[in-house]
Amino acid sequence: MKVLMVDQFLPNSVYVVELCRELRKYAKITIFCKKNAGTDLDGVIWKDKLYAGGKGKMAAVWEYGKGLFRLQKEIKKGSYDVVHVQSFKDAKYEIPLYCKNKKYIPRLVHTVHNLLPHEASAGDRELYSRFYNCCDLLVVHNEYCRQLLMKEYQIPEEKICITPHGSYTQIRKEENTDFGLTDRKIRFLQFGILRPYKSSGVMSRK
Repeated sequence: MKVLMVDQFLPNSVYVVELCRELRKYAKITIFCKKNAGTDLDGVIWKDKLYAGGKGKMAAVWEYGKGLFRLQKEIKKGSYDVVHVQSFKDAKYEIPLYCKNKKYIPRLVHTVHNLLPHEASAGDRELYSRFYNCCDLLVVHNEYCRQLLMKEYQIPEEKICITPHGSYTQIRKEENTDFGLTDRKIRFLQFGILRPYKSSGVMSRK
C-alpha cells in the first residue's frame, strides 16, 4: 500500500514522525512537507516541496502556489492508495485542491485535530463540512470528537476512526538529554499553542 502523508506543521511538530515510525511497518510512506522539514526515518520517502515561509509578500504567494502545484502533481502522478491530510497552511485553498482531485485519490483520510480552526472565519464551517464529506475516513483521538463530528456535521459513525494520540517518544528522549531528567520526574505535557483555556497558569504553579 502506498500512502502520501501531507503535513504543514513539520518540523515544529513531530506528530507525523511518530505516526509514520509505526505506519512504515505496514505501508510505503511518502511525507509531503515544507522545505528542509525532513528528518531521518528509515524506509520513509521525504518530499519537502511545500512553502516554508520567510519571504516577502509577493514571493510568498508565488512560492505557496508553487508548493500547491507540486502537491497536486504528486497526487495525480504518484498512484497512491491513500492520501492522508494532517494539516493545512491555508484551508481555503488546500481543501478545494483535495476535493477537486478526489478522483485521483482512492481513499482520502484526514486527522481532525480541531473541528474548526481556533480563529475560524464565517465561511470555515461550510468549507470544512465540504471537506469532511469528501473524505473517506476521518481520524479523531477521542469519543467526544467523534460525537461532535456526528452531531455538528452529520458524519456517519462508520466513517470515523478513533485512534489514541501518540506519546511523542522522540520529544521525551530529547528532553531527557537536554535537561538531564530521569524517568522518576513528573512532567506535564501541553498540546499545541499556548492558549488561556488550557490553564497554563494552573500547570505552572508549584
